[in-house]
Amino acid sequence: MHSKALALNRGAPFGGAGQGWLRAAATGVKDVIRSTEAEAFRLHEEQVLGAQPR
Repeated sequence: MHSKALALNRGAPFGGAGQGWLRAAATGVKDVIRSTEAEAFRLHEEQVLGAQPR
């Protein structure tokens, strides 16, 4: 499910536009994307390497 969501990610949130609150919201979206990528990578490692979940 993570990989499908990450595949939809194209470019900067909100098209890179915005000032003030929109720029802050875009930063929040970027943070969520980064954490989702990290989680997807961790889950992939568990599957491939047979590692135990944390």
